[in-house]
Amino acid sequence: MVLRAARMVSGARRRQTMADPFVLVPVADPLIGTVIGSFVIVRVLGRGGMGAVYLAQHKAAAHIRSVFKTILAHLSNNPLMISRFNTEIEAVGRLSCHENIVELKDFGVLPNGQLYMQFEYIDGIPLDRFLADWGGRLSLHRAAYLAFQVCDALYHAHANGVVHRDLKPDNLMVVIQDKNRVPRLVKLVDFGVSKVVRAGEVQTMSGMKMGTPYYMSIEQYANAAEASDKSDVYSLAILLWQMIIGELPWGRPDPNVLYHIQRTVIPTLPPESVMPAGVAKLLLRCFSIDPDDRPTMQELAVELAAVIPATDDAPSGGAILLHIAPHFLSSSPDHASTVPRAALANPDLVAAQLWPPVSLAAAAVVPYDSRLPALSADAGN
Repeated sequence: MVLRAARMVSGARRRQTMADPFVLVPVADPLIGTVIGSFVIVRVLGRGGMGAVYLAQHKAAAHIRSVFKTILAHLSNNPLMISRFNTEIEAVGRLSCHENIVELKDFGVLPNGQLYMQFEYIDGIPLDRFLADWGGRLSLHRAAYLAFQVCDALYHAHANGVVHRDLKPDNLMVVIQDKNRVPRLVKLVDFGVSKVVRAGEVQTMSGMKMGTPYYMSIEQYANAAEASDKSDVYSLAILLWQMIIGELPWGRPDPNVLYHIQRTVIPTLPPESVMPAGVAKLLLRCFSIDPDDRPTMQELAVELAAVIPATDDAPSGGAILLHIAPHFLSSSPDHASTVPRAALANPDLVAAQLWPPVSLAAAAVVPYDSRLPALSADAGN
């Protein structure tokens, strides 16, 4: 007779057998199979220290999918977690009408007491995977095409009193839709640490750090409550740098020393053939220690468009911005006058020129080698 025993270790079940007494058998998630309204939970998409995200299918039509986000069961009565969850509901609820922001479908409480939110299902991939598919970085014009969409989403958020505070590749989904007006649609997701501006209320406790190292603004290290729209500008500039160069501005040092480096070291500028001096100068201004010295989100978009010239195989930055967010140019008539007539007549030509139906291997740019000669920090001055 074979002796069989089992014990729980770190959330998984260990089954003892004659062949291997320590084979891990994962414990099934108790929410799998749970019915919420017209949807049934089918699998876990991701899990963190505070919550989990699930894929769900419609009970009567499996091709209709949705995403559910919950607080972990043991945190369901935690006042801070409940407050943050409610803040995310309010933040996304204010913004869901925007094409580049994930749509909140519903929210509520499960029978076991867990809070949940239901979001639209986004059939896309995170920005870091998208970059990897394109050789690790994008051409300047393609990077601008994606960045202008994020600018527009965040401009809308800031106008409605919401600061994202956690802009990073994982929170930007790229949807491939070749037959649509925007063939590479960017969706901003996860407002879990967002700041909602309300009269007389502050969600983040004084001195509390919040955000993701390597991408968050320097003011978020000391006190995330001080984050403003200019904090999102700082983070988007880091993403722009990464999209164009394939590397982060300050590399990936130990997060414990990154704050000091960001305050004291000017990023090494790449050759102008990789990042034009005007673009570099603009991004360095976005990295200013004083948030007041950074551009607004609209200024970032318009000034970036102004320093991206047309090439033989790519439209100008102005034409791209006109295609993505024409309202940004309405307050800048002088810059709008520089947009080519062809783009004014048919802005959809911009998308066709930037995202032709070619193989990824043929379209990917050559990886940037940081060992190449760099520009001086005052380039373009």
